[in-house]
Amino acid sequence: MNIAQDKEQQKRNGWWWKVPLGLFVLVFVGLAIVILSIDSIARSQINKALQRHLTEGGSLGAIELQFVEGRIGLKDLTVNSPKGFGKDPLLVLNQFEVVVDPGSLLDDEIVVEQLNLKDLSLTLVRDKQGHLSLQKLIVPRETETTDDTQGKKPVSMPAVRIDTIRFETVAVHLIDQMRDKQVSANLQLDLNIDDLYLKDLLKLESMSGNTRITLNNIKLTQLQGSDEGEPWQAGLKRLDINAGGVAIDDITQGDVSLDALALEIQEVAVDQPTGFGADDFASLEQFAITTGKLDLKATEHVIDEIRVKGPAASIKVQKDS
Repeated sequence: MNIAQDKEQQKRNGWWWKVPLGLFVLVFVGLAIVILSIDSIARSQINKALQRHLTEGGSLGAIELQFVEGRIGLKDLTVNSPKGFGKDPLLVLNQFEVVVDPGSLLDDEIVVEQLNLKDLSLTLVRDKQGHLSLQKLIVPRETETTDDTQGKKPVSMPAVRIDTIRFETVAVHLIDQMRDKQVSANLQLDLNIDDLYLKDLLKLESMSGNTRITLNNIKLTQLQGSDEGEPWQAGLKRLDINAGGVAIDDITQGDVSLDALALEIQEVAVDQPTGFGADDFASLEQFAITTGKLDLKATEHVIDEIRVKGPAASIKVQKDS
């Protein structure tokens, strides 16, 4: 009798560690599934938000989340243009990546190590009534009542320090349908910013950093009727702005200063008006300007150097003057 009771007791004792182990395995497997699926879960939620908050919706191809490294990546983002503003998407983004120091999320200053954007296409349209496509992009929200807004504290953001910002191949297409003759402008943009500090991102206060902005192939085009020949164009091949030690204490008050500024424009060309020939009305090979320390609130500014190369103009008078 005692032998049978001992065996039954041993059998019951053998289960005490198996139950928690089984629960642990189930929890671990569940967490593994969630972690492996978190990218697709996040992408699904973002796509739902795009459809809900944008008038014509949008789509996100892929999202990559690496929490340990503080890395977030987006690929193949498309935002559709509102109705009546053409068939081209308002925004098409091939790749976006931001890397944040995870430890800084618990501090008063967030450190962004990298912010990279590649292959962005932006199409902005103004229709014949003067409305911009951006104004019709977001689904209108219900107006908050006075009771809802009372007692709310002003929204503020923590300080943000960004080590590097790199925008590569940003193409902007502007279309103005409000004029008698439709006007369009195209430009490509490369942007480099280093050591950018933002005290309050929403208020744009206390900004500082080193900035290099490069604009490529800027073109302003006025579309003509089919019987009026080629469209009129004006443009330049490259605009390079290099600003060192930029400091903005209050942008609304013009409190902006920088340690050095170099600006260069290359290959400017402006067409003759319609009916005045095919040669350029005006052209310029190069224009460059460099300065030392600048304070926009100062009453006097010193320019170190101005260089002008290859200016040309062709002014024609027709028989009817």
